[in-house]
Amino acid sequence: MSEYTVSYTATAKKDLIGIFDFISDYNFAFALELRKTIEEKILLLTQSPFLGRPAANLKIAIEKSRITFCKLYIIFYSVDTSKNIIYIESVMHEAQENLEWIY
Repeated sequence: MSEYTVSYTATAKKDLIGIFDFISDYNFAFALELRKTIEEKILLLTQSPFLGRPAANLKIAIEKSRITFCKLYIIFYSVDTSKNIIYIESVMHEAQENLEWIY
């Protein structure tokens, strides 16, 4: 399997900036470390794009999206196998109000 490239949606970019800005107000060093950790997790997807699981049990899931976890954050992404691209759709804290799990 060849390596995939990563593309961020506008929503994902906004999410990541918001996470960094919020945490850096309290602890800049931790915000930098968390950003690095999330980026490393996303880079893992370039080698193993199906590392995460389908997001079917989330009400807000985008059709065909997958999720993977990084600390207390959920990374929503989709895989385009025809173009070898991973689209990072959103990054949310697991306690965000608009996350609702379906069991």
